[in-house]
Amino acid sequence: MEERRQIVRQYKNRGLPVSKAVKVAGMSRSSFYYRPRKGKPGRRPSLETGMVDGEIVPNEHVVGIIKDLLGMDFVDYGYIKVTHWLNQHGYVINQKKVYRLMKEHGLLLTSLKPSPSRSFVQFTRALPVVPFEILEMDIKFIYIHGTGLNALLLTILDTFTRKALAWRCQLSIRKGDVLSLIEQLILDYLQPYELLNRDIHVTIRNDNGSQFIAKMVRDCLRDNFILQEFTQPSTPEQNGHIESFHAIIRRLVEEKFEFENLQHLNKILEAFFM
Repeated sequence: MEERRQIVRQYKNRGLPVSKAVKVAGMSRSSFYYRPRKGKPGRRPSLETGMVDGEIVPNEHVVGIIKDLLGMDFVDYGYIKVTHWLNQHGYVINQKKVYRLMKEHGLLLTSLKPSPSRSFVQFTRALPVVPFEILEMDIKFIYIHGTGLNALLLTILDTFTRKALAWRCQLSIRKGDVLSLIEQLILDYLQPYELLNRDIHVTIRNDNGSQFIAKMVRDCLRDNFILQEFTQPSTPEQNGHIESFHAIIRRLVEEKFEFENLQHLNKILEAFFM
């Protein structure tokens, strides 16, 4: 093809019109003027992802949601299951894009990295002798009928009094939300009661979700002299108090109400937690 272009150029330099020169060389005008594009063929990957409700979110947001999903207990989804999960939660995204995002961020099953070392619980049951000594933290899914989405309820429970000290219900729970709730716990309870002066050492139990493993969360707890311990994988009984508490929420809240939206759900939860 390049040899024919060279012939056309020679005739063109001699004054012959391109339309006639390409006929002499036995090629079309479009072939003569064609220049291959640099880089990979096809469309460039999009930097955003659409939602069913018309909202547009950056791909970094989607990657964060995928990381949160894969950090949950008993979840080892590949890109196909992740795609189905995202579609069910309102994201307009196909398997090809999910595979690309997961591959770029090392989230495919073969690329999952082991979690850093951390302290695991030594005793199956929490046996506190005073309030605030052992707290439990966990996340529960609650289905919203009006939107077809799942909300996530994050709760911190005192295992001695069985009282929910802090909670938050949103469509997603990330490490920043966990950090914010811990700071609320410290301001509302731990500082006013001056636990350190009373020689009460606070321990908080949680599972191995990515929100709890996050360095910023662990650093916050350590800086505030709160010991963090993780339950062993596949042992929800080690977080039995809050598992039972969330079961009560399922029976008294989930099974008795149909929620129109997140605001309606939070209104019902506010009445429940009072």
